[in-house]
Amino acid sequence: MGVNERSNTQIQAFRETVDVCQLMDLGYTGTPWTFEKKVAGGSYCRVHLDRALATSSRCERYPLAALQHLTAVASDHSAILLRFEPILEPPLQAKLFRYEAMWETHQDFKPLMDREWRLDTCTSMHGLERKLKGLSQSLSDWGRDTFGSVCRELRDLRRQLTHLRLAPDRASPSYQELKVVERIVELQHREEVMWRQRSRIQWLAEGDRNTRFFHLRASKRKKRNKIARLKRTDGSFTEDQLELGHMAKDFYKSLYTSEGTSGMEEVLNVVPVTVTAAMNEQLLAAYGDEEIKQALFQMFPLKAPGPDGFPAQFFQKHWDVCGGEVTRAVLRILQGEESP
Repeated sequence: MGVNERSNTQIQAFRETVDVCQLMDLGYTGTPWTFEKKVAGGSYCRVHLDRALATSSRCERYPLAALQHLTAVASDHSAILLRFEPILEPPLQAKLFRYEAMWETHQDFKPLMDREWRLDTCTSMHGLERKLKGLSQSLSDWGRDTFGSVCRELRDLRRQLTHLRLAPDRASPSYQELKVVERIVELQHREEVMWRQRSRIQWLAEGDRNTRFFHLRASKRKKRNKIARLKRTDGSFTEDQLELGHMAKDFYKSLYTSEGTSGMEEVLNVVPVTVTAAMNEQLLAAYGDEEIKQALFQMFPLKAPGPDGFPAQFFQKHWDVCGGEVTRAVLRILQGEESP
């Protein structure tokens, strides 16, 4: 904190200005202050004076924009550097499959899903994994060749609609124009579903026309979830993508590695018994089919999908088709017949 504090009136006026202008703080990396000066008594005055604010439209246009507080050498005021794109981009990788909830709005999706799922049967978790992998390839091909790119088609249709409305001999909406508008409305709904899935917003429903809001939240999530650098054990930082991957792997490997235990019997002997025989019998009861379904349907449909790219919504929407095989595979894991 500084020696001379700002008045609450000034601070409140600044906050109201930011709110009225609908500005968002971009955050920062580096030291938590931009001004540092030694004052009387030997202490330091360190204040976060400089910030980067932007409108929601700018945040959408530059979702990876980041502010960095540079270290000052001879000045008491640190420079700030705003980058619109990261310096190092990760190496190109094969695109991971992600189930798109908007596919469900297409009339051909349900028949395709039923047909592909019934091509073979599985009774184990490994078999289910292979089945989902095959299904993901079929859905990816169908999404590319039949469903198409929603954003690209919307852009082309809007350009076409503008051309039709600028026609010199236009007296009223033509049949072609009406069909273009109808298609745009349909695609806007799909676009809303797409961005809602990416934003992970739980408290707004489809149909609220909040595509812009969902898009902004999805962009903010992408920026927040991106790891630009990590701190080594010696205190230095690295931004090398390969080293970042090894550091993350080593961290979780160490985190979930047992260090061994001793003297557990002595500890358990002094722990009071609170579970009755009846409660213990219920806890030890075999899992049932309905419990598997109930647990899955309690999940939020569009939360982070598993490694296979399928969120809970896929199984919830198509439980009549895949429920039996999913239940058998899960029960084999819970009963110790198969390792995950």
